[in-house]
Amino acid sequence: LLATLHWFVESSEDADRVNGAGARASVYFDGEFYDNVFSRVRGSSARGVIKKPYKFDFNPGHEFRYGDDDHRVSEINVNSTYQDKAYIRQQLAHELIADAGTPSSDAFTWRIQQNGEFFSVASFIEQVDQDFLQRRNLDPNGALYKIFNGITSSEPGVEKRTRRNEDNSDLSSLVKGLSQDNPDTATYLFDNIDLPAAINYVVSGVIAMDWDRTIKNFYVYRDTNDTGEWTQLPWDLDLTIGNIFYSDEIRGGDFLVGPHEFSGLASGNRMIDTLLENPRTHQMFLRRLRTLMDQLLQCLFQKRKLKN
Repeated sequence: LLATLHWFVESSEDADRVNGAGARASVYFDGEFYDNVFSRVRGSSARGVIKKPYKFDFNPGHEFRYGDDDHRVSEINVNSTYQDKAYIRQQLAHELIADAGTPSSDAFTWRIQQNGEFFSVASFIEQVDQDFLQRRNLDPNGALYKIFNGITSSEPGVEKRTRRNEDNSDLSSLVKGLSQDNPDTATYLFDNIDLPAAINYVVSGVIAMDWDRTIKNFYVYRDTNDTGEWTQLPWDLDLTIGNIFYSDEIRGGDFLVGPHEFSGLASGNRMIDTLLENPRTHQMFLRRLRTLMDQLLQCLFQKRKLKN
């Protein structure tokens, strides 16, 4: 049985209005009631589809508990499955990436009831924030940015999520270091990028067929107070495991698009491009890809073979 989230909202039109202010609502889940919760449509392109994704912001002192423990969060994402008729790709992709060793959000399939009536089957996705970082043994006081520009600028196309009392000079240095205008990107890579983590992010996304992490749909994180090194964190995994874009078709042998072999990417993500353009880090990528293919894909194949 699916976990059920009950959503009581006076004006569903306000909650659904893409350019509106959202709506106040009440939420009931797993024996707990939350009042005066702010709900709104979330996402970018997904906001324009018939079945919309939503964000719920909870009040201080009344945070939301979604698991079996006492862990609580201040906001949650309830994503649409409009683009995934299997209803499970986001959850599987997050689990697959986490199994590969890259920090990834908790993700579950939920039944949503709105004002006492069935509303949808949706995907709960844990928010990437300071709480997420701490639960993944990452310093919550490190710099965290949501990126919409492929790491080509430190201002437009950026949402700063931590250390908001500071400017974006750290991100500006990352942009310059990864720029094609930098004549010594190799030195920058080895001095400023957490190479095991960054390469693992690239490879785990290949395994999950995350083809949409080009200029957007990822975070960059810096361990500011310790190593000073950067890596990437996954986000928005609806277009994975063969799904292209709202068509729910399984792509064939050409799903590995982009300028790099096995990348599963179009060009635009400067950290990934730089890692794969450098001969030494490219070899690291290939070795890690071989390992994860053996550990994850071969394991899935053997399970299927035994089942048949």
